[in-house]
Amino acid sequence: MSQDRNPPITPRSPFCMRLSDNERALLTKWALSAGLSNGEYVRHQLFGADRSLRRTRGRNPVVDQKALGEVLSALGSTRAGSNLNQLAKAVNSGSLVFDEGARLALLEACADFREIRDLLMRALGICERS
Repeated sequence: MSQDRNPPITPRSPFCMRLSDNERALLTKWALSAGLSNGEYVRHQLFGADRSLRRTRGRNPVVDQKALGEVLSALGSTRAGSNLNQLAKAVNSGSLVFDEGARLALLEACADFREIRDLLMRALGICERS
């Protein structure tokens, strides 16, 4: 009986190199200016477009994914956003008479609501549908 087992996959070991403090500072400066981590910057410089894309954790990980998801769900299940939008449309069309201060406050509330939604979606890594 032949043994067609795949060889065990060994984890990739990190590649280490020693840098002086000045070299490390320069590397960090260049990487930050490119919007990359030090390792990704080095990979980009070595391999250019041929490098494989890596999925990494963000610099600011979400502490509680479940809680943020629940907040976003609650925000979406309320009619507050829709109601604010309908009021803003009515004010803009002239079918609902508000003074200028109330109109501006309503438009500001709509903008705040959109910003809260966008921040929550970004924190959860959710892309907005077109």
